[in-house]
Amino acid sequence: MYTLNDLYEQMIRLANVDNDNTDVSLLYTKRHMARMLKERYGDCIYFTPWASSDDVIGFKNYCELIVRKKFDDDCNACGASEAERVVQQAAALILTDIREQQYDTEFYPSADEVAEDALNFLPPLLHLFLEWLVKPDLKRAALG
Repeated sequence: MYTLNDLYEQMIRLANVDNDNTDVSLLYTKRHMARMLKERYGDCIYFTPWASSDDVIGFKNYCELIVRKKFDDDCNACGASEAERVVQQAAALILTDIREQQYDTEFYPSADEVAEDALNFLPPLLHLFLEWLVKPDLKRAALG
């Protein structure tokens, strides 16, 4: 978000008024600049009056545009199908869960303890994922 004054100052900087001795009166006025922005962007732009300063300028549905563009860019960049992206995101979440898991490095369970209680050693998201893939507990424990 910018104020009308921010945009006006940017226009002056781009015109290089200080170095080129350009006459400021040759540039657009703030009012004309606001009119041109409204003409160019129509209903997508809005000007909100602010009590202590210039109008704040914003775009309607700006967040929606940003999120949609990010989604489209991600889709085009990797070329993966929706299902592949979901699986990749799930794998990333499970990997994060594994990395965040707190383990006691001073104690290593015996083989009997692992065989008896193997599912308790799995991070929660990995356990949930394996529940969907593998039904028997023993096979799930072996994979995890």
